Amino acid sequence: MLVTQIFSLEDFKDTIPFTAIGARTCYSSGDLDYLLDDPRVVSTQERAKFLSKLGNYKHFSVFAHSFAYKDLIEVDEAILNPASSLFPDRPA
Repeated sequence: MLVTQIFSLEDFKDTIPFTAIGARTCYSSGDLDYLLDDPRVVSTQERAKFLSKLGNYKHFSVFAHSFAYKDLIEVDEAILNPASSLFPDRPA
């Protein structure tokens, strides 16, 4: 199962600022006020460039600061339990 089969980028839109704060915390010696004033956190455009740059460098661990909730009732059972298509007669 790929996470992209359940979540989309749209699901993370409200938590992306936390991703930027988390990424900046990893490399900053400044205090919270400094972090909250950093253009890479505050500015939507600068934040997008910053996070894109980290993604392009394959530094995906910073995205662990993002979170999203999804009601799994909405997700197809075959995606959640791929073995069910291989063994249809067995209970999940």
